[in-house]
Amino acid sequence: MTVRNILGASILTSLSNTINISALSSGIYIVEVELSDNSVVRKTFIKE
Repeated sequence: MTVRNILGASILTSLSNTINISALSSGIYIVEVELSDNSVVRKTFIKE
């Protein structure tokens, strides 16, 4: 699992199913999850 900023730069990476975003500044981020079939799911979230 990877969290990227809106520009696409990798901010956080985790091998587990959870990731702690408390240290992130407010803004828009993208979380990427690679599935077992090697497909990638991307979702955008806003941290306030």
